[in-house]
Amino acid sequence: SRRGFAYLTFNRNKELSEIASKRLTAIREYTEFGSGFKIAMRDLEIRGAGDILGREQHGHLTKIGYEAGLISEERYQSFLKKQQTIEDEILRMKETKISPSEEVNKVLSKYDENIDRGLKLAELIKRPNVTYEVLIEADKSTRERGLTRDVYEQVEVKIKYDGYIKRQIEQVNMSGKLEKIRIPDDIDYKSIQHISTETRDKLAKIRPTTLGQASRIGGVKPADISVLMVMIESHKLQKK
Repeated sequence: SRRGFAYLTFNRNKELSEIASKRLTAIREYTEFGSGFKIAMRDLEIRGAGDILGREQHGHLTKIGYEAGLISEERYQSFLKKQQTIEDEILRMKETKISPSEEVNKVLSKYDENIDRGLKLAELIKRPNVTYEVLIEADKSTRERGLTRDVYEQVEVKIKYDGYIKRQIEQVNMSGKLEKIRIPDDIDYKSIQHISTETRDKLAKIRPTTLGQASRIGGVKPADISVLMVMIESHKLQKK
């Protein structure tokens, strides 16, 4: 088997920030191959983006609360108006280009950014140093929108982390399906091939009752879950 190494260096005379320390801890915790997504999600939490899926779930809960009579008509209409404003702004940013003028680059240079060609606003805001507030400063059309902070922060998160949001939603949906697939009590984990000895030992020790539980065990990879699914199906056939 192959093993990869990464060496991170820093000045011993300089104290690491809290965020830097948390990032190093995250890297130390997730050493398995394929852990990149987990590290990326942890990084979002460290930087204060929080559980971005929570914003998606909040909308569903507001609707349920309204239908259950727990939220007033006025508050619900206000919520719908806000959501529409967010979606309208996301669409505008996907369609609106910003030109590489001297004035624009003068603003961007303050944030170590620069553009040499026309870019959609949605593309530009995906850059690490560019926030919606930077766009307000650099782009007249964005400035004229006059959006409140609570609205444009959601716009920024939805555009910047669109890929992460979709993948997290997929993971939640998949997790729900995995919770419904039970693992037979008499399954012999030691006989399962194509997974590491370490994973076999963990499964045999913990003995999860569903694939959902198995997927949350540290070190168990999606590929291992696929092998388990095949094993469960094979076990069912043998019982018939």
